[in-house]
This record gives sequence, structure tokens and C-alpha cells, in this order.
Amino acid sequence: MTIRILIGKFFMFNNYGLAMKGAVLLVILSISGLSYGHGGGLAADGCHNEKSTGTRHCHKSKSSSTPTYSPAPVTKPSSSSGGGCGSYDREEWGYKGFKFSTDIGFYSGQSCSSIDSDHLVSLKDAHESGGCYWGGSQKVQFANDVDNLVPSCARINRSKGASLPHRFIRLAGDGKGVDFQFTGSRKCAYLSRYAAVKKKYQLSFRANNLFAFSSCGISF
Repeated sequence: MTIRILIGKFFMFNNYGLAMKGAVLLVILSISGLSYGHGGGLAADGCHNEKSTGTRHCHKSKSSSTPTYSPAPVTKPSSSSGGGCGSYDREEWGYKGFKFSTDIGFYSGQSCSSIDSDHLVSLKDAHESGGCYWGGSQKVQFANDVDNLVPSCARINRSKGASLPHRFIRLAGDGKGVDFQFTGSRKCAYLSRYAAVKKKYQLSFRANNLFAFSSCGISF
């Protein structure tokens, strides 16, 4: 074999080896691209969240080497974070009625042609101050508690409605409805009993104008 032939075979062998090495290198780079084709790190389970699709992408699995996809976890709101009072329904409170033997109205101190029994803290006020969370028996107890009932001239009671104290006191002398003389002593007696009922049942004063109470020396 001549020297020229030997040299030719040598270069042919080396070129073949380089080609094989190049092919192996391409395979390694392709596998690396599959493993690191996503930005960011992987969790311990070999998965990560795919923001664009809202899914969880797993590159490895204990049971299979094939990548798997599962829905991203959804956080449900806590049962204590929502909710609130429903709408007020007088029928839920089971007021049975109460009849006073006097004809003198508590608010006006005057004789009335017709007397009603009035709730100092109206049922709607109680509902909106925390009573909406009560069970049926406690609502009935509140509605029929004589500590919360006073005799009232029918016209004054119907004018008052479910008004909070500061509004009722203003309505008493605004010249637009049923007017009467709400004297200082009667006003403070009303506010004192109103506050006592709310404290008794641990109802909120959040909606109340506390200045009216402080003017009568009532503190909380």
C-alpha cells in the first residue's frame, strides 16, 4: 500500500469520527432544550405553572416519563369572608302584640285617643344591627321583650316607623309631620332605654349618632 493511499484513509477515518461526534452533540443539545425550554425553575415534583394557559406543566412523573398537564390549583374563598345580612322580613320576628292599660304616650307624655305598643329599638333596626344573625327563637324573644316596648300615641308611632333616635327626635319638631314637644327629660329617658336594650342584646351602635346619647350623659 502506498503512502498516498494510507494518508487518504487516515483523513477519511478522522472525518467520519468528527461526523459521529457532531451527531452525538446535536442529540445532547436537543435533550437539554427539552429540559430547559421554560424559563424559571421547577418545583420538587418537576412541574411549574404555565401562566399563558393557566395550567400546571409537568416534565417528569413518577408513574410516566411523558410530560403531563393538570389544572392549576384554584383558591376558593373562605366561608367566613363573604355573606352578610339578608333582607329584613318582619314575619321572621314573630311579634305577638302587647296591650298597655294606659292612654299616656311614652314619647309625648300626652293622652292619646289611640295607643299602640311600640318597639324602642325597632325590629328593622335590630336586624341591621346584628339581629339578622340570630336564630328564630332569639328573634321572637327580642320582638316580645317588654323592656323594648312602650305605649305610644298611634299617630306618633306610625310617623316614627323604624327611624333611628336622632332622626325620630328631628322629625318630632320639624313641622312636616306629627309634631309634639319632645322635652329634654323625655328625650333622655327614651335614649337611655333604647341604649339599654341594645346593650342587653349586644347590638351594634354603628349606625347611631352617638352625640345625641352623650348629650344625655349616656356613654358606651
